[in-house]
Amino acid sequence: MNQSTSRAGAFDATAHSDVNPEKPGATFGELARIFVDRRDVKFWQAEGPQHNYLYWVRAMLSQEIEPPPLISRIVPYPQNEVEKLRFARAREEVYGFLGRAFEYPDAALLGDITTATFVERVAGQFRELANNDEVNAGLTLWLQAAGKDGALLGDSGLGVLREAYTKIVYDSNLPCIPPYQSVYYNEHHVNGKQARTAAACYRTAGLGIENGDMPDHIAIECEFAAFLAGKEAVAWKCDQRAVAQQAEETLTDFLREHVVSWGGKFCADLQQLAKVDFYRAVARLGAGLFNDELLRLSDA
Repeated sequence: MNQSTSRAGAFDATAHSDVNPEKPGATFGELARIFVDRRDVKFWQAEGPQHNYLYWVRAMLSQEIEPPPLISRIVPYPQNEVEKLRFARAREEVYGFLGRAFEYPDAALLGDITTATFVERVAGQFRELANNDEVNAGLTLWLQAAGKDGALLGDSGLGVLREAYTKIVYDSNLPCIPPYQSVYYNEHHVNGKQARTAAACYRTAGLGIENGDMPDHIAIECEFAAFLAGKEAVAWKCDQRAVAQQAEETLTDFLREHVVSWGGKFCADLQQLAKVDFYRAVARLGAGLFNDELLRLSDA
C-alpha cells in the first residue's frame, strides 16, 4: 500500500538526544566503500555524526550489524498445550495491535485506542507475554494519551496522529526513521535481502502484499506474526497438535529472523523521536515485548 493510506489488512487471503560519543561516524574512506554514489558519501559524512544516536543511522554508516538492545531478566515460557494456546492468542492480539500502530493511522485505529475495553484487553495480552517496566510504562502513557481532552478524539485527534507518524516515518529531512528491516540490517538501502526473505515467508503461507508495500516494513512483519499466531491458536483449540506445532515452529522462526531481531532497535529510535504520547507508548510497549521475546526465542 502507499505511504498515505492505512495498511490494515495488507495481506491478501520517536525525543532528541546527543550523539553517542562511543558510536563515532564512519570515516570518509569507509563511506566511500559502503556507497557507490559519491553524493551518498557526502550526505552521510555531513549528516551521520549529528544523528548517530539512532540505530538505523549507525547501520547506514557501518558494515557490521549492531546487536539489539537487551535487558536480561526472567521471562515466562508456555509449559503445556493450554499455556501455548494462551500464548498464541496473546501474540495474535499484541502483534496485530503493533501492526496497526506501526502503520499510517486511520479512524478505526483512533477509535480502538481511545476505547477502554480495547485498551484493557490489549494490555492484558501484553502482560501475558512481557510484564516488565517498559510495557507497564507504555500502558501508562497510552492511558494518559487516550484520556487527554481532545488530544486523541475526533477528527483533530486523527490529524495529530497522522502528522506525528508522517514526521517520524516519512519525513524527507533527518531525523526520521525508515521502518524497514533491510536498513537496520546494514544493507544501506531499502527493499534488500531481508525484504526478499520476508516476502518468501509470506508466499509460502499463501499470502501476498497489497499495492507494492515493502515486505520488511515493521507493520507488515507484525501483521504476519499475528496471522501465524492466529493459525497456531486455532489449531491448539481444535486439538490439531501437528498443525499447531508446525505453526508454532514457523512463527518462532519468523520472529527470530525478522520482527524480534531488529524490532527493539526500531522502538529505541522511535522513543528518541516520538513527541506524541501514543507513539511514545507504542515505542515502550514494543521495546518491552521484543526484549522478552528475544530472550525467550534465544532458548527455543
